[in-house]
Amino acid sequence: MLSGALLNNLNEKTKIKTERIKRKENEMSMLDNTNNSFRYINFLILVDQARQEFNYPTLDVHEMRLFETLVLLMQKTKACTVSYVVSAVEYASFSATYRRLKKLKHAGYVHLITDELDNRVKYVALTPMAMAYLDLMGQLMIKAGGA
Repeated sequence: MLSGALLNNLNEKTKIKTERIKRKENEMSMLDNTNNSFRYINFLILVDQARQEFNYPTLDVHEMRLFETLVLLMQKTKACTVSYVVSAVEYASFSATYRRLKKLKHAGYVHLITDELDNRVKYVALTPMAMAYLDLMGQLMIKAGGA
């Protein structure tokens, strides 16, 4: 026979494990398919699969952030100069931003176009590959959302 203290200890441990299981079940139920966190996780899975399937050049986290910033800047100003982009980026130095901009160019995401009237001015333009990448991301967002 189990003593009272041992039985109480066993019941307490069982209660703690049951509470942990309930917490985990609650966390998992939060990820049902109507929840936005589930949609985002699904989107990340789809993006990972697409990157493997379509072989887009890999960007590091800083280059991807600059690419996303460029897209947002181009929504505000259709003709973005390199100096405008470099000055608009507040999270990195001018030289780091320009270096990453050149990496985006070499990866095929942007063109740097010299102004015909002033050779000192360069414009940044998205390439067809970058536009295809954005289109793919949009499609994946729709697919992830179940729409």
